[in-house]
Amino acid sequence: ERHNLTPGSVWDIGDPTVIVKVFNIGYPEGVADDNENNRSIVLKWTFGDVDFLTTGDAEQPVEAKIMQQFGDELRCEVLKIDHHGSSDGTTESWMARVSPMFAVIPVARDNPYGHPHEESLDALHNHNVEILRTDLNGTVDFVTDGQSVIEAWY
Repeated sequence: ERHNLTPGSVWDIGDPTVIVKVFNIGYPEGVADDNENNRSIVLKWTFGDVDFLTTGDAEQPVEAKIMQQFGDELRCEVLKIDHHGSSDGTTESWMARVSPMFAVIPVARDNPYGHPHEESLDALHNHNVEILRTDLNGTVDFVTDGQSVIEAWY
């Protein structure tokens, strides 16, 4: 089944207990289309009162655009850090808006790009976020009852 998703739309995944809201798909209006990372799909997955925000490889222009468009709707308990913790994303203003308890950085050990970058890690530390990194922690799993994040396994 095909879905015509646009920023602001809700994706019906067939489970009434889970709400998936689309914040970015394709290049946002006003963002240059010369960087494939900025086509990343940004989704908020909500189960009860617990929100997970997944950001793909979106960079600062996408962060800025969706902050302007969606504001406090971006708040979440768990944030998948964009672009492997590159300095191209995870700004101070983004962290202040999203305000997660946990951040997951999907990054390979000893990657040639030096991810995650200090700028991203500093923004996370400045906002007292618990950081989980796949290069250090391996696979990360979360358990929720819809009221709070019960456990983070790694």
